[in-house]
Amino acid sequence: MQHKYLPVLRWVLNALLVLVAFLMQSVALGRNGIGGTPVSLFPVAAVAVALCSGAEQGSLFCLIAGCFYALTGADMGAVTLVAVTLVGALAGGACQVFFRRHILPALLFGFAVLLLSDGAIFLLKLYFGSAQPETFLRFVLPGMGLSLASMAVFFPLSWLISRIGDESYGY
Repeated sequence: MQHKYLPVLRWVLNALLVLVAFLMQSVALGRNGIGGTPVSLFPVAAVAVALCSGAEQGSLFCLIAGCFYALTGADMGAVTLVAVTLVGALAGGACQVFFRRHILPALLFGFAVLLLSDGAIFLLKLYFGSAQPETFLRFVLPGMGLSLASMAVFFPLSWLISRIGDESYGY
């Protein structure tokens, strides 16, 4: 394959990865999630892509993916848009300069995006009276843990996608 098409291939594969995460979150798992606990797979997958793509491409990807997520009519999609874009830019830049692209920084930034998106959504629902404080320990916190566990799948896949066309790895 010609080298000029490789960035397009990476963008398409990253978009498919995040689309699969969104479809798993909204269609396959639905409102009840895993064992009655709703999960947020989209923010974790988007941050994993940003972490492996770098600061500029990663933040642009998170902004575009977050806009599409917000336009789907997802519950509090605008909050997730802001959280994904902010943490995606931070993750891409920090892993380009300070950290290595490894699972520990991926877990750190995955926790940050979940804390920002799911935590802010819970606080807004609590403020508007549509959630009770005890639901944080019963549903939100276990949902964050299950969502963070999905980083074990999304990070290696996004890392492999980011290596497409890199001659130092031989493929």
